[in-house]
Amino acid sequence: MTRSALRAVVLSLYRTCLRWTQLPLVERSKFLAGDHMPPALAALQLPPRLLTNKDGIREAIRTLFRANAQEKNAEVLSEKVNMAFEGLQYLNRFTGTLENAEARREANRNRDGVTFRIGQVVRHKLYNYRAIIVGWDKRPMIDVSNWEGVVQSTLGVNQPFYHCIPDSNDTLHFLGGVRKLMYVAQENLKMCHALESRIHSDVVPQAFEYYDTTTNSFIPTERIAWQYPLDLPSSSPTSSSSSRWSASRRFKVSVQRANLVDASRRLKQHLHDLSHKIWQHLEVHFGVLERFSTQEPLGTLLSLLTELKEMDPFFSSSLSSSSSKASITSSTSTSTSTGTCTDNLNEVLPGYDALRVLRDLLAFCEDAHSTRKHSNDKTNVHFHIGQVVRHPSLGYRGVISGWEKFPRTGLPSDPPSLQARHPYYRVIVNDLDRDSPSTPAPGMVVLPQEMLEATAAEESAVVVSPLIPDNFLFFDPMTKTFQPNAMLKFKYPDKEEGGVEGGGDGELKDEKAAALIVETVLRVLTQVLIQAKTKLPRQQQFKTDLFIMLQGAMRKEDAEVVESCLWSLWLAHPEENVRRLMDDGVQFMLRAKYDLAVARFDAALAADGEFIEASNKRGTAHFLAGRYEEARRDVEATLSREPLHWGALLGKGLIYYEQGQKVQAIKAFRATLRIHPWSTNVGTTLFHTRKQLEGEEAGTMAEHP
Repeated sequence: MTRSALRAVVLSLYRTCLRWTQLPLVERSKFLAGDHMPPALAALQLPPRLLTNKDGIREAIRTLFRANAQEKNAEVLSEKVNMAFEGLQYLNRFTGTLENAEARREANRNRDGVTFRIGQVVRHKLYNYRAIIVGWDKRPMIDVSNWEGVVQSTLGVNQPFYHCIPDSNDTLHFLGGVRKLMYVAQENLKMCHALESRIHSDVVPQAFEYYDTTTNSFIPTERIAWQYPLDLPSSSPTSSSSSRWSASRRFKVSVQRANLVDASRRLKQHLHDLSHKIWQHLEVHFGVLERFSTQEPLGTLLSLLTELKEMDPFFSSSLSSSSSKASITSSTSTSTSTGTCTDNLNEVLPGYDALRVLRDLLAFCEDAHSTRKHSNDKTNVHFHIGQVVRHPSLGYRGVISGWEKFPRTGLPSDPPSLQARHPYYRVIVNDLDRDSPSTPAPGMVVLPQEMLEATAAEESAVVVSPLIPDNFLFFDPMTKTFQPNAMLKFKYPDKEEGGVEGGGDGELKDEKAAALIVETVLRVLTQVLIQAKTKLPRQQQFKTDLFIMLQGAMRKEDAEVVESCLWSLWLAHPEENVRRLMDDGVQFMLRAKYDLAVARFDAALAADGEFIEASNKRGTAHFLAGRYEEARRDVEATLSREPLHWGALLGKGLIYYEQGQKVQAIKAFRATLRIHPWSTNVGTTLFHTRKQLEGEEAGTMAEHP
């Protein structure tokens, strides 16, 4: 075939493929991506989102043909024609897939006999775990006749079956391991209590957008909603009495949402203004900050500050505006729509984004400042950053990427030498030493100094790990060490901190300025958190808004951001000695040295008797040591001054549980969830306690009929 004839065939194929995208079936379909694309299309590595609708498929076809439009080699062109034919065959086969998907969608409009809807949270009657409905079949699509739950049911296989995403904490507790998806008969499911309906699973974000407090259910992604067109959870009442209750409830939820929007806007504006003040203050003392933008750690710090600065500071009160009042009124007279909830989510997300930047900025400054400060004391520190070392008994090598006199993370145990503050090192493990079965998994380990030895010079260069480029610039053959990047050099300076007043080495002056900038930002942020704990209404508004954002969070990741900010607020203290005592106490507690932990928290309270978090942490240490009365006194002291401290409330519930006061424990767990609905594992603990109480009461009634 001549080259011109081949090109004519290609053009004909191109037009045929484009005509395929104009089929009514394709026009109606919103989600087209197939599982097995032809090689020519797969080779383009197009974004997955491009293949989810007719316009995207059309663009993919055009991209594919344009990529080969200039090909002149007849042999290659002939091969491309064959590939084009293959693509057309794929489209024809995929038409069947679309027909099946549309047929299934139409079949899903018939919900006769189907009790539950997509996004509703249910509980398994036999195995007790909670789960979200993510799909259903009117009859099981696989053989389930021998399943224990089906055998015990009265309807067997003659009932709808549901695809469910179970709560990871529940399945770990009730089934002995984490499960991702479950397939459950309708007869074995019941609705879950609204207070316990936040589900924790890493699968949830793949199927659902957020949690809707109006319907107490999860809103599915657009794709799943398309597959089940009549399944959006409804808050529509079924009787006149429930209608009045539902309208009242919807009004309450609408007010809560308006409060959430207001809190989000206030927080965003507050952090926006704060970032501007910090930036101006730094420029007064250090000049134009852009000159530091390529130097770490200031590059990261300034990018976070810039992110806060550039957030839209617009603020208007939702509750005070007439339009919002009209919106609240109208929302009580109609059932809640997905669009309204999505609008509310979009309105509050900037507030969570601002808090996320605040959290990252705090963590970054605390890590950089603390590590640099404590690394000045090199007493008894035998190894340095970038040095290659070996584990003397296990034989594997690694590179020192950090050290601490009192390790914060990564320790599997707590040897006695820890109290003497002997250094512990973070070591990047050499992948080339993986032949030894005793070598730890790839990554980083934390080891005490006595478990390390220096390597011979000729062995130092042969250390390989994907973590090395993230921490080091290159291997220096002269010094036989890896040269740290700017961030590591900042945290572990070669020279001790000292005044450099004019003149001297320019690099050292910049490093000194960077240290002062990090310290200044950390001091300002800490002061903001400390002021939020005062009883002055203006300063306390920040903390109040954090609790509103925590209670109203529609996604787990947003709740985790607020939780982190509140813990930073409670732990904030103006005196470094007190902060160090708290830090040491927490580390001793994590390593089961509860008496040492209590001693540190006692010292913190002796320095500041009004420091609420010291009481809470001491109560936790007493609880873990089995001293429940002492723990309860500390928890009560915490709650008397901070009634919304969900950590103390959870601790109170656990104390009651251990003392056998299960009714009081249940009340405390419920109170915890009302403040922090996404609190990890509390829903599991609450249900477990309730079941135990029911069992005890049933046993008592059997003994005394």
